[in-house]
Amino acid sequence: MTCYDLKCKLEEAFFEDIYACRIDNANELYVEVNSSSAFDICVYCNTELCYPLISMFANDETSLGGKYAVYYVFVDREYELVLIIKAMVEESKMEIRSITGRIPAAALYEREINDLFGIVPVGHPDAKRLVLH
Repeated sequence: MTCYDLKCKLEEAFFEDIYACRIDNANELYVEVNSSSAFDICVYCNTELCYPLISMFANDETSLGGKYAVYYVFVDREYELVLIIKAMVEESKMEIRSITGRIPAAALYEREINDLFGIVPVGHPDAKRLVLH
């Protein structure tokens, strides 16, 4: 599978929820998605495409004229592809829907994002503090 094939597959499944796609270095696909659909897209990538979550982080993009963003990084080890999903966080809510219940690898990442950025992972099974105990 190429990045272009992956892009087409995601757009076919989530056309309404994808704002932008960009392919870099022939093996990196960057996808900006509707934050309310990030959960469904991540679960699809993990369960349907069998891509493991290898990282998850937040970024303060307010100085760039944006908001806070949460990034989900998945890989296709067979084809050496990297999929980076970006979801913007509403500043008035400062929360994301937790994916930990379906993708356990997100557990510590979500807790760290909560501690360092104040973005609450709603529905996290163990949302106690991680970094700032």
